Amino acid sequence: MVSDKYGKSGEKEKAPERFGVLAALLGVPDKRIKYVHAAGTNGKGSVCGFIASALVCAGKKTGKFTSPHLADITERITVNGANITKADLARLCEKADRAAEDSGCAGFSRFEILAASALMYFSEVEADYAVIETGIGGLLDCTGVIMPEVSVITRVSLDHTDILGDTVEKIARHKAGVIKANVPCVVYPLQYPETMNVMAETAANLNAPLVIPDLTALDISESSVFRNVFFYKGREFRIKTGGEHQIYNAVTAAEALSVLGVNAAGIAKARIPARLQIISENPAVILDGAHNPDGLHAARKAVEGLPGKKVVVAGMLKTKNYRDGLKELIVPGGTVILTDGFSTEAAPCGELAAVCREYGAKRVLTESDENRAVSLARELAGDDGTVLISGSLYLAGKILRG
Repeated sequence: MVSDKYGKSGEKEKAPERFGVLAALLGVPDKRIKYVHAAGTNGKGSVCGFIASALVCAGKKTGKFTSPHLADITERITVNGANITKADLARLCEKADRAAEDSGCAGFSRFEILAASALMYFSEVEADYAVIETGIGGLLDCTGVIMPEVSVITRVSLDHTDILGDTVEKIARHKAGVIKANVPCVVYPLQYPETMNVMAETAANLNAPLVIPDLTALDISESSVFRNVFFYKGREFRIKTGGEHQIYNAVTAAEALSVLGVNAAGIAKARIPARLQIISENPAVILDGAHNPDGLHAARKAVEGLPGKKVVVAGMLKTKNYRDGLKELIVPGGTVILTDGFSTEAAPCGELAAVCREYGAKRVLTESDENRAVSLARELAGDDGTVLISGSLYLAGKILRG
């Protein structure tokens, strides 16, 4: 796969120029492919999943590059929903590795090697479309080497503040890096005013048409953790991905598909793991990979109206804003079970427990093993209750792997 000499982080501030050299050596991106480029703090994976699903249903051979993975690294590169084989991934990573050695550049990251491999793979299989998700930000992200048919910016909030800045406006300027001259950009409709101001300014400077979903044309018939049914611009959509925030992700995807001239009906076929995914019933056990305060707020909001006892299983990385994140996960009258065995980078249970109690949690338990934590949560919730597992995509991936 990816050589151990490539760390999780490279020299990000040089990524556009450095990756451009590598891409040129590999003959990518392929100008025959139509690209969709997505940035944002929350919802990128969902919006990319909706768009890719609709493209496949419309008969388009569609590649998708996303991160991180949940159970296996091959999930990051797919064509028509099928993961790249391990043999192909190893072959392409080795090819990218040799080109990196020949490039005269240093500091490549694992993400950049994977991105190069994805672009080569989509070219090899002669994809019609490729839906590409940024790694972090957009302005300096290596995926900016592509020239998209449409750019998409999902919900922007605070995350990766050590890299992107400590305000929503600073982060929005990074995300706005996916806006290209004269290329339409679709923006998730519910944003902070600072975000919308940055997007409007950037789009105007680049003569890029800015498309914002028309919420006056949205009529929500049903929204729950189990499903969403809504009408948008007179068309009915039924999606199995729960939570009201997914309706807004879906209409964002629908507008991007409209720019492409592709029927959006296939959005309903999308299956997006670890986004309010119901992994068992009696009690309902719901898995969500949210890992920042904004995403965790949406997860809690989706489940707090359900009947029965509420038990939250939470684990977060030390690098995340776990103080504000845990505040969002505290359900009145519920129990919080904290876990930290899913990653060496997990914040210790003791620290998380102190934060939960500070924010008023009445019952806080700890269990380092995530599977035992879930078993305990199921027992406490009872058959009629609800268990929400959230706080980290790494925790979600560990649960899915069993």
